[in-house]
Amino acid sequence: MTVPEGLPRLLDRLLAGEATPAEAAVVRQWLASLPSGRGGEYEMLLDQARQRVVAGLPDVDAPAALADLHERMAGPRLRLVARRPAWRREAILVAAACLVVAAGAVLLRQTSAVSRGEPREYVTAAAQREKITLADGTELTLAPASRLRFPADYGRGSRDVYLEGEAFFAVRHDAAHPFAVHAGGAVARDVGTRFDVRAYADDRAVRVAVAEGEVAVGAGAGRHRPVPGRTARAGDAVVVSDTAVAMLHGADIAELTAWTDGRLVFRATPLREVVRDLGRWYDLDVRVDGAALGERTFSGSYTTESAEQVLSLVTAAVGARYERHGRTVTIR
Repeated sequence: MTVPEGLPRLLDRLLAGEATPAEAAVVRQWLASLPSGRGGEYEMLLDQARQRVVAGLPDVDAPAALADLHERMAGPRLRLVARRPAWRREAILVAAACLVVAAGAVLLRQTSAVSRGEPREYVTAAAQREKITLADGTELTLAPASRLRFPADYGRGSRDVYLEGEAFFAVRHDAAHPFAVHAGGAVARDVGTRFDVRAYADDRAVRVAVAEGEVAVGAGAGRHRPVPGRTARAGDAVVVSDTAVAMLHGADIAELTAWTDGRLVFRATPLREVVRDLGRWYDLDVRVDGAALGERTFSGSYTTESAEQVLSLVTAAVGARYERHGRTVTIR
């Protein structure tokens, strides 16, 4: 396996956050040329590296890290059972993770979750989505500004995950090991299905939208009072509040899950809710000046538009204007 000329310099720029899209493409091409059979091991190392980044990485010699990884990938198969990779080895994997992105406003990463000895957690920042494959084959897409947690023994008994934010699940059904999503005090239990759960902290209720199969939806720990659950089927949307579990038949599931394809869709949505999604989608702090303005509704659909384009269209539609200073946007 040959390392392209200048790659150490590019990795150094990536670690510093200075690489251009063209430079990132050079390294992405090199990653695609890695020998087959290394994928699982590579993803495990990548996941370990990413967890350490959350705690903060020390200064890293990027060229040395690249040389170290190149030597290991070209040699005998990696052994990951009894040791953790060295800091330099992890740093190069972190740089590689920064490259696996899709074009558009929201970045998309894909990783594989393998149960180990400690609880697992995946977190997306604003303007970022992540695709995850759990150890049982269940696949999910994590929306911007979201968090997914699951215990170390996931899959060996019940399969419980804990969500803050939004995620779309394609569950690998296993009657002997039920799958359940705990979100905002609500619980969605799989009956063999594909479904979306939305439970951001600033939402007034938890929403479950079923694209395929069936989901049993009810209130779990954390709700003020017990409320009866409902069984939702394909085309149903369920809203769980503190006092009720409401069912909507014939919901537009494609619209409710459009975010998984990189589309931002609003349908007669109050501006106060629109700005929350815009903030998560574009990594902005968007504020509305006045409660009455926040209640004005807006409809629209966007894919590759810039933040400025969307803000201009939204404010024009509700009879307002916006001011932006850095990451802070005020609509008045």
